[in-house]
Amino acid sequence: MIPSSFDYVVPQSLQEAFSILRESDGEGKVLAGGHSLIPLMKLRFARPSILVDISKIEGLSKVEENDDFIEIGAMCSHALVAYSNLVKENSPLVAHVAAQIGDAAIRHRGTIGGSICHGDPASDIAGALFATSAVLVIAGPNGKREMKVEDFFVGFLETALDPEEILIGIKLPKKLGRYSFEKLQRRSIDWAIVAVALNKVEDTLGVGLVNLGPTPAGFSLSLSRSEDTAALLEKFRDIAAGLTPPSDIFGSSQYRKVMAEVLFSRALSNLV
Repeated sequence: MIPSSFDYVVPQSLQEAFSILRESDGEGKVLAGGHSLIPLMKLRFARPSILVDISKIEGLSKVEENDDFIEIGAMCSHALVAYSNLVKENSPLVAHVAAQIGDAAIRHRGTIGGSICHGDPASDIAGALFATSAVLVIAGPNGKREMKVEDFFVGFLETALDPEEILIGIKLPKKLGRYSFEKLQRRSIDWAIVAVALNKVEDTLGVGLVNLGPTPAGFSLSLSRSEDTAALLEKFRDIAAGLTPPSDIFGSSQYRKVMAEVLFSRALSNLV
C-alpha cells in the first residue's frame, strides 16, 4: 500500500527537532532507520503528518566509553553495534544479538534506537537490553532524563516517551559475564517466534524475553551455588506462568510458553 501524505524535515539539532515535534501537536513521528515505522505507514497503521529525520543530528551515531558503562547512540545501526569493539568487549550479548537481526541490509540501515522506540514485543535487541539491565537516555525540551529499560515499554507498540521527547542513547553497564541467546524463527531473517537472552554476572542471571507478551520483558534471577539447571528452570516456569504470549499463525500462546522453557534450558547450557 501507499502511505498517506506527510511532510518531511531534517533538523540539524535536537532543539530544532523538539520545536518541530511541538508544532506538530502530537502528529509528528521521529524517523531513525525507518525499518519499523515505514512498514506501518505503508499499511496506514501509522499516519504521521510529518516525519522528523534525526539522522543529521550530531553525536547520535557514536559508541562512547565511560568509567562504569558504555553508551550507544540511538542512531547507531545494528551493524555498527554488532561490530563495535567497545560493545563486544563490554557487553558482548548486545553485540551478539545485533549481529543476528534480519539480514545485512536491515542491519546496516536499521538503528538500535528506532527498534527500541517501535516497542515491538518481538524485538531481539530489546530482549538483550533487559538481560543486561540497560538504561535509556531520553532528551526533551526540558532536558534529559534516564529510565530503566523495564519502565520504558508500557503497551503493545507503546513506550513511555512523551510526544516531544527523543531517545538519544542506551547505557550498558560494564559488567562482563557469560551470555547466550536462543531464538526460534522460521527463517534467519524473520522476527522471533520466541527468543530468550541470558546474561550471567557473578550471582545474578539477567533474562530477556522476546515475543512472550504485549511488550518486551525480562527479569533477574539471584543464583546460589546449590541451584542446578532444574531449579532455575522451575523458577523460570513460575515466572513464565504469568506471561501472556500472543497466538497467531506461527504458534499458540501455550506453544510459545513451552518453547520459552526449552530455549531457556538450552540457553543455560550454552552460556559462553
